[in-house]
Amino acid sequence: MDIEIIEESGYENALRGMGMSYDREDDLLSDLHKTALRLAPKNGGHNKFLESLNVALRINAPLYFWKQFDTYRVGITKQSESTMHFVTKKEFKRDSFEGGLEGVTLETLIDLNWIRDQHFSPSGNKENCFNMIIKRLPSSFLQARRISTNYKVIANMIYQRKNHKLYEWKKFIDHMKNLEHFCFLESLYR
Repeated sequence: MDIEIIEESGYENALRGMGMSYDREDDLLSDLHKTALRLAPKNGGHNKFLESLNVALRINAPLYFWKQFDTYRVGITKQSESTMHFVTKKEFKRDSFEGGLEGVTLETLIDLNWIRDQHFSPSGNKENCFNMIIKRLPSSFLQARRISTNYKVIANMIYQRKNHKLYEWKKFIDHMKNLEHFCFLESLYR
């Protein structure tokens, strides 16, 4: 699993918007930041400024992780490698799966590539080959997605998944410590 923070934006807008509630929109950013630090750990609308702190991520993760990640639908947009368009175009290799050959048997790898080769043969039934691959594709198969979200959603993920037994959640949550304004999420790690 690979995670990359591509871009963050909205810091000044988020803080100035939060300041409006206190008639402090024109305060120094450093003063607004102090108020934001106090409000960030609070729910009930107190930390809604986190929704204006935008984050773009690129994540390459196994399908079994994406099944759980898809629980988070509000405040997230996702674009991914299209299984329908690319699954027959690339050769299946060890690094196509989480854990390499630990994530998939060599037999499965050979089987998937044999079916893929049939897809390109002159006598191959492309639709049938595609369906055969999809039905045999292990959940350890890696799929890359670009995610657009915000600190509020990430805070919710950390809160709900910080003690999750799935290794990929631990890796995701640990990587969020690299966010530019991690200080607003830090209390969730205690």
